[in-house]
Amino acid sequence: MLYYEEELKLGEKGEGRAILMQKKLCEKGGMSKSLRYPSLSIIVPAYNMEKHILKCITSLFKNAEQYPNFCEIMVVDYGSSDCTYEIAWATIQKWRRRWPKIKGKVIRYSAAIGKAEAIRTAVDRAFGELIITIGCGILLKPNALKEIAKRYYAGEHGWEMEKAIKVFPNPWF
Repeated sequence: MLYYEEELKLGEKGEGRAILMQKKLCEKGGMSKSLRYPSLSIIVPAYNMEKHILKCITSLFKNAEQYPNFCEIMVVDYGSSDCTYEIAWATIQKWRRRWPKIKGKVIRYSAAIGKAEAIRTAVDRAFGELIITIGCGILLKPNALKEIAKRYYAGEHGWEMEKAIKVFPNPWF
């Protein structure tokens, strides 16, 4: 389970300029509170992870359901020889029926292309302003995506948590 030890306290010195400006706009009625959160593309590279992919995707959908802006979950199966693709596809279809506002897709490669190329492929297809890559073995605690967005607006760009989660802005924005 992924735990975030720090809590971002608004108004402290370390608060990012973007969130301060957006807070002022919100107070004046110029912007809704949900717009302070960037749209997210969550990329899950998977290789022979049939035992973990179901729980990972379920955790992501439950978090995305609580997130106040657009989320898409992209699983990239880069050459698995087990049932990773089939389980990922079935799980995404199940949760999309329950939460249709969350987009989900599975990209499959029949040959092992490597994790870096799998992530690169997903980044090229991502619609979110912020890209999060997460390992299949990670389960997010509730509201973790909101915490990630807060850290992003606090100026913590390009950070990683537990070496299994990486966050960076979409290069196409």
